[in-house]
Amino acid sequence: MTLDGLGIQVTELDFKGDTIVAPWPLPESPPELPPLLSSEPAAAGVTEQLVLGDTLGAGGMGVVRSAWQTALSREVAVKMVHRTPTTPRAAAALMREAWVTGWLEHPNVVPIHALGQDADGQPILVMKRVDGTSWSEAIASARPAERQTEAYLRHHLGILVQVATAIEYAHTRGIVHRDLKPENVMVGGFNEVYIVDWGIAVRISDQAPEGVPHARDIARIEGTPHYMAPEMVVGDGARIGTHTDVYLLGATLYHVVMGRGPHEAPNLQATLYRSLSGTPPAFDPSVSPELRAIVERAMDPDPEQRFESAAAFARALSAYLSHRGSLDLAREAERRASEVTALVETTESPTAEQEARAREAFHEARFGYEHALRVWPENELAASGRAVLLESLAELELRRGAPTAALDLLHQLPSPSPDLEARAAVALAEEEERVRRLGELERDADLSVGIEVRSRRLMAGAVVFTVGSVGAGLLARHGVLEVKHWHFAVLGGVLLLGNLGGALLRPAHVLATATNRLVVLNLALTVASCSALWVLLGEAGVSLPLSTATVVLVAGAMLTLNVALMGRRWLPLPLSTIPCLLGLWVWPEYPLELLGVLGLGGIASGFLMRRHIHHEAPPDRAREARPGTSGE
Repeated sequence: MTLDGLGIQVTELDFKGDTIVAPWPLPESPPELPPLLSSEPAAAGVTEQLVLGDTLGAGGMGVVRSAWQTALSREVAVKMVHRTPTTPRAAAALMREAWVTGWLEHPNVVPIHALGQDADGQPILVMKRVDGTSWSEAIASARPAERQTEAYLRHHLGILVQVATAIEYAHTRGIVHRDLKPENVMVGGFNEVYIVDWGIAVRISDQAPEGVPHARDIARIEGTPHYMAPEMVVGDGARIGTHTDVYLLGATLYHVVMGRGPHEAPNLQATLYRSLSGTPPAFDPSVSPELRAIVERAMDPDPEQRFESAAAFARALSAYLSHRGSLDLAREAERRASEVTALVETTESPTAEQEARAREAFHEARFGYEHALRVWPENELAASGRAVLLESLAELELRRGAPTAALDLLHQLPSPSPDLEARAAVALAEEEERVRRLGELERDADLSVGIEVRSRRLMAGAVVFTVGSVGAGLLARHGVLEVKHWHFAVLGGVLLLGNLGGALLRPAHVLATATNRLVVLNLALTVASCSALWVLLGEAGVSLPLSTATVVLVAGAMLTLNVALMGRRWLPLPLSTIPCLLGLWVWPEYPLELLGVLGLGGIASGFLMRRHIHHEAPPDRAREARPGTSGE
């Protein structure tokens, strides 16, 4: 798009320094101004009102000189127009500036002392002399590396806050400046801030002085191209409003952080096109995202999307200044947190060294985020960064199979990721199920579970067996009883019923674990096998001593399995078969009495179990097993 395409003729643009000033029609009857300077020497005894001094500065439309105000004995500044063909228009602009600044009584607006005319009838403006420098000079003197330092930003953003506050006041008085830029701000020797050059200001309400043009009457481009808002380029006064100054405040902030205007381009046409197109200005990477966001919002091409007022812009800057330390902490924490997120995103199974580095980075980043939030609880960067950090480590914990740790991290967030939380909950349920099953397996294999019950039952059965065997032998020796093979089957049946009956009557105690169940089964099979073997041997006509030896051998072999299942405390029972067999070899006439030796082996095994209860087994595992417990 060209300037011609915008309906703008370059010849219509009148440059006064960097500011475009439209050729406003001159008033038909300029107001009469009192003379402040005379071309004739003062008469005797008459003192000149103003004595002009050195030139303080010059622009496209006028010059500012120092002067001595004799009546008040003070130094002032006098602004007057150049003697050029454009003098009438410059004179009108000077009077407009005088009316505006006189209307605005504010600490950041240079006070006006008088508006009069010189000896040639041209207007002159007498105002407070400000000893200071242009703000643009202070910005230009800073090296690029200094523009993001704490000292630089606090100083210059503080100035801009004062400018925005003064502009908000002007808006309440119905005035829009339209030419805000660092060059039009003066900074005094004691850091006083003054907005100057109100020459193209317009009124937006009827309460402002009538001599100031109304915004709706604007039909030409006016302003500084490097800073212009899009509605200024169009030259339609109906679009001008307080939002225009908000845009210029954003453009000024851009100049503060970048050292140049946002629309700088090789020529005027390209400069105006940049403004009109609404292309976001480029930033150095060193500019903080928060400042960039303030600039971009203030300079939004759509006035509705900008800050609602200059005061809102000032509040945003003040908030940034007060929270800058918190933001710096959050950005440093973000740098460390990126190491954790990078590991999670790129590595499915991190090494121990990688995980150690990630955890170190996590703790440092978490400390930084939480410290930043203590300084400024509304720090969105810290809050969102902390959430991402905790979720990243939670993901890492899930991958290494630690769902409890993952959920602990997620529960510290007000709104954790639903997907991550669901996966952690599922993983925790699976882990709890695995732990439960492992606990059951451990309890099933735990020899101390139910040991007290086993020892009592074994010793009781051994006593019954010993008493029965020895008693039968004594009765037979005294002719009271003729012992047959089936008598031992009956004794075995009694023991079998006692073994199985006790298990069935108290299954929660006797059959609590797989080990206990195997012992019960082994003993039952041993007794049943030996009982059946007694009967078979008797039917085969095998003598009682030989039958006893055969049964003892079979019982010893089968009882040895309990040693493998239950440990060395069961060893006396199968070992007792050795003296029994030796005795049968030496004294075959005492088979029944020698058979009782097996019972003594059972009593010895029970004794060893009791000893284990008191010296080795945990108390909760030594007691009788109860339902629903892992130790009994």
